[in-house]
Amino acid sequence: MYLTMFEEVVKVMRRDYSGFLDKQGWDHPDVYKDKVNALDPELPESRSEFVRLVKDYLLDFRDRHVSFIATDQQGAQPEWPGFKVRRHQAFLYITESEDARFNRGDKIISLDGKSIPEAEKVYARLLYQEKEVRQDWNLVMNEVDEVVVENHLGEKDIYPVKTQRKPVYVPEYSSKEIAPGIHLIKLTDFGNPDAVYNLFKEHEEQYKVARALIFDVRINYGGSDASYYPFIPFVFGQKEVDPFEISPEMLFNCTDATAERQLKELRQGLEVIEEKETRKILEFLEQQWQEKKGSGFQRFPFEEVMPMQKLSGYQKPEQVFVLSDICCGSSGDSFVETSKWSEKVTVIGRSTMGINDYSNVTSIDLGNGFVLGYPTSKLVYENPEHYQTGRGIEPHVYVEWTPEHLERDVDLEMVLDRVKSKARS
Repeated sequence: MYLTMFEEVVKVMRRDYSGFLDKQGWDHPDVYKDKVNALDPELPESRSEFVRLVKDYLLDFRDRHVSFIATDQQGAQPEWPGFKVRRHQAFLYITESEDARFNRGDKIISLDGKSIPEAEKVYARLLYQEKEVRQDWNLVMNEVDEVVVENHLGEKDIYPVKTQRKPVYVPEYSSKEIAPGIHLIKLTDFGNPDAVYNLFKEHEEQYKVARALIFDVRINYGGSDASYYPFIPFVFGQKEVDPFEISPEMLFNCTDATAERQLKELRQGLEVIEEKETRKILEFLEQQWQEKKGSGFQRFPFEEVMPMQKLSGYQKPEQVFVLSDICCGSSGDSFVETSKWSEKVTVIGRSTMGINDYSNVTSIDLGNGFVLGYPTSKLVYENPEHYQTGRGIEPHVYVEWTPEHLERDVDLEMVLDRVKSKARS
């Protein structure tokens, strides 16, 4: 059973995945086949070992848009260690915790007896060979047995890592006036076009007379680019920008199997989404996948369906800020990149995740709760330096993340200082 599923994963990654031509020779499935074949489906522990082997194989592709999800028979979410961490210099800092043993700001000194710089070498593949400031150590914590933690009093202790049921993610789409004429818009994903559009319509009149808009996408798990289109007239000024002159070419790998999977998901989306512009794009994609099914890499003529040929907007607000960080990916990457085309936008924070070189993810259900997600499109840049992998979308103003961010919102304070400075000038 497991070997058959593994071979299907390999087939998808070597045929349907949009990066398969660019990454030929990167993967080594033969290293894993004997180990997978030796797994006994009757043993409960074989399930978690299969997940570990498949995920390790998929790391060969170095693509954060590739995923392998396993739920139990009741559809429960994967386990996690009960807390999140972020690296600064030689330590990991707990940024949030549902484990009562730890508090926000506690410092992790070592993992399984290894300092963080030592552990970095051990987990280099799982960290995607990223530079220190871009590393996501949350991917590592499920692999760790024990940690040494120092609390705010300087007390150190050894703690076993206790995995627990991962809490259900609840998105946040909010807008509030944090000072006269200054609106903070927080969007933790773009996965619900109707919800984002409703938020926009609720506050649209306020935005028309605003002094400044601040978009907080420091945590943004992506979704549909169409979700942020309603905000475009406020992000851009009156100067027109032609996105089709700036954007790289996007090609879709239109294999028969991928087309069928995409068509199924698009039709499911059309059953529940009401927002007009999003529906128009989904219908366009449905048409393109149907027409180009089985034809290999193809360009989709998005200029035929984009809500505006050229991007432009209103004179007000005069200032627009975007807060970005490494936990902003996929459609979040796209939003930050698109915003940077506007002359009145300032992006502040850290570079985004940068995972859109290969995007437009679809999935294949392998049965027994195993689901493989993989990108179906790729970007083709004329300048190799513009690729996002390992770099992300860079901010105009870089702000180093430090533990001080756990005490106060350093990024937002910087934005407010700039707004006040503009008002005085």
